[in-house]
Amino acid sequence: AGGGEAAARVAGRREDFPARSFDWFLRAAEQGHSEAQHNVAVAYEQGEGVAANNAKAAEWYAKAAEQGRPESLCNLGNLRVQGSGGAAD
Repeated sequence: AGGGEAAARVAGRREDFPARSFDWFLRAAEQGHSEAQHNVAVAYEQGEGVAANNAKAAEWYAKAAEQGRPESLCNLGNLRVQGSGGAAD
């Protein structure tokens, strides 16, 4: 008894995972953690745990790239080639 309820509770928590993860990554990103900045950018680009927003993704990719994260620079370039994420410098 209750096995189905327990599974539903676990599934419910799992569904909330991206949003909760985003909140923690955002906190770290705002404190200057470059990996978290990259993860926040990916979340914005893909709409994982937050509404998709390529302009915000580009902003966070740029912050991470300024700290030497090559994958962030690559993703920022890809956004700009696709015509999203702001004007090219």
